[in-house]
Amino acid sequence: MLTWFHNLELINLTGDWDYYASMATSLRVYLFEHGAIPLWNFHFCGGRPELANPQSWGYVWPSLFAYLFPGNLAQFMLWIALTLVGFFSMKSFLFALGSGKYGSWAGALLYVFNGYFASHFNIGHVTFAFFHLVPLLLLQALNLWRESVPEKVLSKGLWLTLSTFLFFTAAIPHGLFYFYPVVPLFVAILFIIESKDRGRKIAKKRLFTLLVYHVLGIGLSSYRLWPILSWQMNFPRQDVRIEGLTIYDIITNSLRYFNDYNNPLIKQFENQVWLIWEYNAFVGPIPWLLLLMTLVLIWKKKLLTTHLNLRPLFFLGVLLFFRQT
Repeated sequence: MLTWFHNLELINLTGDWDYYASMATSLRVYLFEHGAIPLWNFHFCGGRPELANPQSWGYVWPSLFAYLFPGNLAQFMLWIALTLVGFFSMKSFLFALGSGKYGSWAGALLYVFNGYFASHFNIGHVTFAFFHLVPLLLLQALNLWRESVPEKVLSKGLWLTLSTFLFFTAAIPHGLFYFYPVVPLFVAILFIIESKDRGRKIAKKRLFTLLVYHVLGIGLSSYRLWPILSWQMNFPRQDVRIEGLTIYDIITNSLRYFNDYNNPLIKQFENQVWLIWEYNAFVGPIPWLLLLMTLVLIWKKKLLTTHLNLRPLFFLGVLLFFRQT
């Protein structure tokens, strides 16, 4: 938890804090001085479209923070708000999966206060705060999947639609490409389990219901998605870098404490492509030791080969296969 403020100077914020603060401030200038929200922002690089810029807050709900708070404070408050959303969503999600009271609290704390979010918070990458909407999506998807009462299906489906809308209007590009793949992966696992437990027909019905509400949320976000897609297709980025992390990289980065952000260009492991704060995934050895202890206890109780306990192991294996920290 202390790593959150390891390199942060609240008085003199550096890194990308000033970049994103300038975007928020420009919206305040347009609204409070000119009484309008810009479609074209003249404050950046000779002008840029607000809706087509995936990192812009124009015409999306995070702009409320820009109008309520100045510059860096708007980003700080948004980080705090989304961190709370991520924590309570992850806690509820883990509890719903059977982690228990203490396990769900521990897992949620580990999720929001790991080195990954600490690094991006310190360097000012506010776009990574929208990762915290993914646990909310997972929770709403699970709640809808398990619901069988028609009246409750509608209400829980609309919660999934709302969560989808919030995500797709604000979490592009990083949240979409880095973390969102977990959502269809989790739904696929639910479908496989449901097909085996209750039959393919019931599983297909639940999958169709979930997709209807999820696609509805994406459709409501199209006013934001289409300008971004159109802009990217017409003006594709040329500076594309390919990277891939091994399972060894993931494990070692979760144990490596990055304590020097003043020399970010120094490579600290072989497969490093970007600056070092992109790879901080520190959680420390304790979670890994607890995982090993849990697996040993499961093995001794001869539960490792049961259908129930293979699910989280399968889930973890697929995530590692994607080679993402």
